Amino acid sequence: MSKGKSVLLKPLSLQFPEHVDRYQYWDYALTGVNKNENEKGNILAEYVNNNFLMLEGIWAMDVSFWKFEVGNTVNFVKAMDHPQTKWWEKKPKTLQEGGGRDWVLNVEDGTISPKKYPFLVLGRGFKSLKIVESDSDGVWKFEEKDLLSLQNGGTMRLKNLNGDIAVKKDKKEQYVDMWRYIQSEITHSSNDKDVTDAETEVVELKYIENNYLSIYQKGVPEEKSLVLDVAFWIMWPYNVVNFVGGWIWKDEDEEDNDE
Repeated sequence: MSKGKSVLLKPLSLQFPEHVDRYQYWDYALTGVNKNENEKGNILAEYVNNNFLMLEGIWAMDVSFWKFEVGNTVNFVKAMDHPQTKWWEKKPKTLQEGGGRDWVLNVEDGTISPKKYPFLVLGRGFKSLKIVESDSDGVWKFEEKDLLSLQNGGTMRLKNLNGDIAVKKDKKEQYVDMWRYIQSEITHSSNDKDVTDAETEVVELKYIENNYLSIYQKGVPEEKSLVLDVAFWIMWPYNVVNFVGGWIWKDEDEEDNDE
């Protein structure tokens, strides 16, 4: 690849080889893992301008939202053919340097890193909760009685009708800036070797103030709990959802208005 040849980046593949999603002025294709070399979606990539990892010569590998954090996703993007930008707006470019599309090939140890963040490398991540389009195949559906329980002040285990289970990736809270958080992780009761252990770790939710989905733990007050949060508040299909909390329950102004 470093010599200009196209290389199969196994087991990296496209999750939906025949499908393209759009967001604002961008087309994007989601990556996944597929060990079968004969399947569609396997990625034949080329290293362009000693910087970009290109698929089919038009798609550039991109760190999602250019957030260089462990566990963030990496997909392929390209600027739309005819973005309807205003005259004062900067037209998007697929081959844009200086951010999440700059890559370096570490031939010595066989890894690939973002150029400005050599301590990070491409790797297989865990599967987390995500937001998806309401008519997509990835929608989670729950028992009606469980949703009614949640709506009426009770609790609900975060397990869908297909047997997918949401758990905390880590037992201890992590910290970034002013936030406490734990990443979400998905497993499946029929595939997990430790089904019993996974079942006991299923996140249990409570619906607070007709707005927040909070983790329920016996003996833990609501103001100390974490709530479901869309990463960076970017409502883009397939953006991740984790468990997040601040250091105070509400702003003082909000508390005054509630009284």
